[in-house]
Amino acid sequence: MFIVELKSKMNYISHPKTIFRSPLKPLKTSFTKEELKQFFAQKEVQEALFLASHNLLTECRKWLNEELTDKLEEEKLTYSLLKYALRMHSRCTPYGLFAGCGVLEKKFTSIIINTHKTERSTRLDMNFTCALAQELAKLPFVKPYLKFYSNTSIYNLQNRLRYIEYYYKDKRRIHQISAVDSSVYLQTILQKTQRGATLNELVHSIMDKDITKDEAFGFLQEIVDAQLIVSELEPAVTGEELLTQILGIITVIQKKHPHQELQNIIGLLQNTQQQLAQIDKKIGNKIIVYEKLAENLKQLNVLFDLSKLFQTDMFFKVDEFLSDGKEDDGLGRISLWELEIALTILNQLTSKPTKTNLSEFQRKFYERFESKEIALLEVLDTESGIGYAQNTNHTGDVNPLVNDLILPYNSDQETELKWNKKQSFLFQRLLKAQQNKEKVINITQKEVEAFKPNWSDLPDSFSMMYKHLGKRDGKNLIHIENAGGSSAVNLLGRFASSNIKVGKIIRDVVEKEQQNNPDVILAEIVHLPESRTGNILMRPVFREYEIPYLSKSSLPKEQQITLDDLYLSIKNNQLYIRSKRLNKQVIPYLGNAHNYSFNALPVYHFLCDMQIQNNRGGLYFDWGFLKSEFSFLPRVEVENVIISSATWQLKREQFQELSEKKIEILDVSKKWQEKWQLPNLFLLADGDNELLINLQNELSVRMFISEIKKRDVIVLKEFLFDEKTAFVRDEQGNAYTNEFIAILQKKNDNNLQFRHNRDEKENIGKIRPLLGELEGDFRRQFSLGSEWLYYKLYCGVKTADKILTEVIKPLSEQLIEQKLIDSWFFIRYADPDVHLRIRFHFIERQHIGTVVQLFQQATIEYEQNGLIWKLQTDTYQREIERYGRNTMILSEQLFYYDSLCTVSMLDMVDGDDGEEIRWLFAIKAVDVLLDDFGYSMEQKRVLLENLKTVFAHEFSMNKDLKMQMDRKFRTHREIINKVLNAKNDETRDLQPLFELLRQKSENTTPWISEILKIQQNRQLQLPLNDLLASYIHMLLNRLFKNKQRIHEMVIYDFMWRTYRSELAQQKQIVN
Repeated sequence: MFIVELKSKMNYISHPKTIFRSPLKPLKTSFTKEELKQFFAQKEVQEALFLASHNLLTECRKWLNEELTDKLEEEKLTYSLLKYALRMHSRCTPYGLFAGCGVLEKKFTSIIINTHKTERSTRLDMNFTCALAQELAKLPFVKPYLKFYSNTSIYNLQNRLRYIEYYYKDKRRIHQISAVDSSVYLQTILQKTQRGATLNELVHSIMDKDITKDEAFGFLQEIVDAQLIVSELEPAVTGEELLTQILGIITVIQKKHPHQELQNIIGLLQNTQQQLAQIDKKIGNKIIVYEKLAENLKQLNVLFDLSKLFQTDMFFKVDEFLSDGKEDDGLGRISLWELEIALTILNQLTSKPTKTNLSEFQRKFYERFESKEIALLEVLDTESGIGYAQNTNHTGDVNPLVNDLILPYNSDQETELKWNKKQSFLFQRLLKAQQNKEKVINITQKEVEAFKPNWSDLPDSFSMMYKHLGKRDGKNLIHIENAGGSSAVNLLGRFASSNIKVGKIIRDVVEKEQQNNPDVILAEIVHLPESRTGNILMRPVFREYEIPYLSKSSLPKEQQITLDDLYLSIKNNQLYIRSKRLNKQVIPYLGNAHNYSFNALPVYHFLCDMQIQNNRGGLYFDWGFLKSEFSFLPRVEVENVIISSATWQLKREQFQELSEKKIEILDVSKKWQEKWQLPNLFLLADGDNELLINLQNELSVRMFISEIKKRDVIVLKEFLFDEKTAFVRDEQGNAYTNEFIAILQKKNDNNLQFRHNRDEKENIGKIRPLLGELEGDFRRQFSLGSEWLYYKLYCGVKTADKILTEVIKPLSEQLIEQKLIDSWFFIRYADPDVHLRIRFHFIERQHIGTVVQLFQQATIEYEQNGLIWKLQTDTYQREIERYGRNTMILSEQLFYYDSLCTVSMLDMVDGDDGEEIRWLFAIKAVDVLLDDFGYSMEQKRVLLENLKTVFAHEFSMNKDLKMQMDRKFRTHREIINKVLNAKNDETRDLQPLFELLRQKSENTTPWISEILKIQQNRQLQLPLNDLLASYIHMLLNRLFKNKQRIHEMVIYDFMWRTYRSELAQQKQIVN
């Protein structure tokens, strides 16, 4: 394909194959009534209309036979038929026999479509096959032999089993949370059904001296009716087509337990498959073929609507022509740099959403659970949990190490008026276009250079959908419609069951995605929200693991990740899902284009949203709120690539003149067209649905007026295809519209796995076991009245240092001296308001009242003068997952001595010089901590490199920021080396501070020794590097009063460079 090699900074390559989409018929923009009748008299058109709407075909035949007498009804029917006719000639979205797709395998320069070489795949609608499965499961010669499985949504909460069940209302599935009391018998059944069991097997599993067989069977029937267990006939939306699944199950039953009625059903279904295969041999089948097939299906006693009984996909075979070597002669020679420039500018203009369902959920999760790891289903419970889809401080303070850094621009930092730089840029360009009466805006690289592109926050693969508009002014004109998706699989998944070539592309994509994430499980979400939705959800098995939710998995039990096996926590400021059984991080994926957010169950919605956590999910042009403020938005181009088509958004008063009854309708529309400077051809857009309108055709104009007369707002888009320059034609030279889908895949770079925070030495992808599972009564929470007293003091960032040195330091010394407490520690925090978190540990709980009184006396003045604007107590929740259960208390001792050291240091420095000393002390403190743990220079380098890499990603480290860091390090290299290698006769002014670190090391030696012993005994519950990373993070949090994470980025970078340099010098000496 023409973008086989997207080079340079994009870090993406394209798959060698491309998806092609086109309507069945060549481009035709207008019809007369007579032409419409001739068109719908064709057998292949009638078949297509039957598959789309049987009722409409019935009316169409009456119209063709002139049997309609109601003129108004005839007019409405004509407009409906015209819409279908235009769709078959202009719209590329695959839909029955109206439009289809194909796979291109070469670097083509032109395409000849052969409509006589089409392939098709017809199957029964999922609404029918799901209903069939339910009916079969009730049959007395089927039900006893079916295997039953536990409902995939069950979880235990407070000794009750909660789960999702559904019922039907107005032919729709209605889901609800239900709960039942747990019991030994119920638990036995659920355990037995983990791998499938027949009702007879389940009956015998719970029978005992107190329960008869009849009683056991009655109990089981209640469980089945309550949907706590479901039969193997429940549909799977991955794997084979549902009818094939059903036949496979009942055929096995028939072999083991023969029954004539079941054999008749099998014969009928097999015959149905054969008839469907016969239908698929051509386009233009007689409707009676379908009607006879439907008549036979009535024997199954399953109700159906003939208009919704069949589903068909169509695939094209095309002839691809290669370049003959002439220069600049086709798509194969479209300049890659032009396309890359367009994608790069889209990247620069596509903002990352800041307030999302996930970000709000993460905030609520942390408020409630902090660093705990919690069962996913418990968290998402809409009653007892959080449910789903229900802090930077700019102080102007002195921060000499980081204040001069210009961080990569964050486009989502908006003013109170929701106005950002990108919006301002687009507004200025729009005003300029209006002033110059321009209908096209050309954006150049120079105009957007202030907005830095970021390729790291895009998915591992995504699809780029574009239209080839042929040559215009000697150049290929391309329209990029969109580039995005959580995976390139999204747009392709539904076609893979019917097309081997599409399936092969998907397997290539999935394999590459897994290679890019070797330590993470990429698991397919398997869920059926509605029976008919299954028509677009059905796809083959792509991934090694599946997460079934109210649907059956097609994989063996070992490759299924059940929802009760998933646990959720926050790690490195991201939501992390872990499989307890596999002890690995899990990232869910949905291999289809389902609009999952609409009326979705919270679990499904959450899992699907997790696909794009911290990703933009794609690249697109968006006018933002400007599109609702301007009636006309010009086309936007980058070189010869269109990234946004011209659009008109008109309110009722701006088009109501068309609805007024006029005899000369074309004259009226002509004046209206001139008023709004509309082209003859445009699209009436309703979201993804677009209807072609031709203002020079009376029937088209009347249909347009009929469509818009009751609307308050209409959106019109320019129609970009031109018959004269068409890129796709048939053998007779007729022009076709087109869409292409290119698949872009991120290059495999094992050194840049930011998303999953991979450790160079240890597998961080394996999130640590849930420490709370260990035996014992280790306490996690401490509320007021326990051995820990926890205060939050809300104040300014500068005031925080003042409170630490003038209040907390002397107060803690007094409490220690009077033996009221034996330790304490603090951290700085913002949620989002800045505050200090102070925690005191009592020797005896009876001292609580005394300590509270002393604390109040020490802080009262600061409260009264407003320096402390809020003071509150809270529950201290130990971060056991972060620090380890058997090292938690040891860690608290390290926090104590680190807090002592920090407040003592803050008490010794002041002013701007003190801020310079602060970051130098921080570097020394980190180095001493690593020495205390016995780290070698190489171990230090590895740890700091990992930390540096994570923070570089967090702050979107680009070329400009890296250059700033280079300069800054060169400026400070000498003093850093002196601080790290300080002897008693060097850096004399800092020696009192270094003495604090020496005392801290002396005090922490026994505690660190205990931690190292635990490690040596291989009982450390998380890697030592992880533990030290947390200690370092908290050390720097205490030292810097604001912009802590930016400070961390710089500190880690400087220390890594220094350690790397030191190792290089040592190597030279050895050599």
